[in-house]
Amino acid sequence: MQSFREGKYTIDLYPSAGSERVCWIPAPFEPQGMTRLADEFKVNIAVVKGMVWDDDLTPWSAPNVPASLPPFAGHAREFMDFMLARIVPSTERRLRLGNPVRILAGISLSGLFALWCFMRTDCFHSMISVSGSFWYSGFVDWLRGATPAAGSRGAVYLSLGVEEPHASVPVFATVGKATEEVADILRGKGFDVTFQWNPGNHYSDPLPRLRRAFQALAKTE
Repeated sequence: MQSFREGKYTIDLYPSAGSERVCWIPAPFEPQGMTRLADEFKVNIAVVKGMVWDDDLTPWSAPNVPASLPPFAGHAREFMDFMLARIVPSTERRLRLGNPVRILAGISLSGLFALWCFMRTDCFHSMISVSGSFWYSGFVDWLRGATPAAGSRGAVYLSLGVEEPHASVPVFATVGKATEEVADILRGKGFDVTFQWNPGNHYSDPLPRLRRAFQALAKTE
């Protein structure tokens, strides 16, 4: 693993020698097993850390859950712009990539960000959302009316834990229906969508779930 900083963000880089594929993950994944994934799937993995979770990964301001917490700030546009302008180019220079094939992946709120960003730019060839927070206020309606970025027609992988629709918080419990709607909307917009259910709840087995996502994308390439 290599680590370096770009602005206020830290990038943990797990190179895969000779690969032009790079998976961007704006989420605090821990290093255990990440090198093995990079080697197994022949993909460079760049984990971006240092975001303000409730602010940098949310596309617009909305009430938090629970409502006693400060509202989500909706700074995803600023984070996306910095990532595309600074983090992606500097990382790919380090990797000496000539023709990068980019995957954008996220979990929970960063899974929400990944899909929002994927729809806004054609920088990424495919997208992974593990337990994406599609319960977020207004997101499904926004996606229904959104026009994909020009040239953006790659594969999309979505997954949820089977226990997530049974969450004790009513808003979180809507995620199953919301994710099924997201999958249908994306298929209607021409994307190749895989939606899988995994054992466990929202926080279960993040690395094995990422591995299943890479397996599924490999079948679409």
